[in-house]
Amino acid sequence: MFRKIKKGLIGLGLVSVLIMPVGCTQKLSQQDRALIQQAIEASKQAQAAAEEAKKAQAQVEAELARIEAAAKQAALAAQRADAAATRAAEAAEKANAAAAKMERIFEKSLRK
Repeated sequence: MFRKIKKGLIGLGLVSVLIMPVGCTQKLSQQDRALIQQAIEASKQAQAAAEEAKKAQAQVEAELARIEAAAKQAALAAQRADAAATRAAEAAEKANAAAAKMERIFEKSLRK
């Protein structure tokens, strides 16, 4: 979108300059000259704004890439944490089973 606006305004500025051959400005009124100058200035400002917008877009895209990379790292860390929690739960179950077995053995030894 900015590219179209930029090209249009630059074209307007160039057309206004090309249409007026050298020496033709003497026939233009002061108001016409002021309008042409304003059009040229507006074209320059639009070009500068388009460049700034392009730079801002590049910065936004770079930030988005960093955010996406951080999100992927966070997702991987969450998966690793989930796997560790699963392993801890399995170890706790094994420990409970071992404790129950030891308790039964101890109770049997007391009965003898």
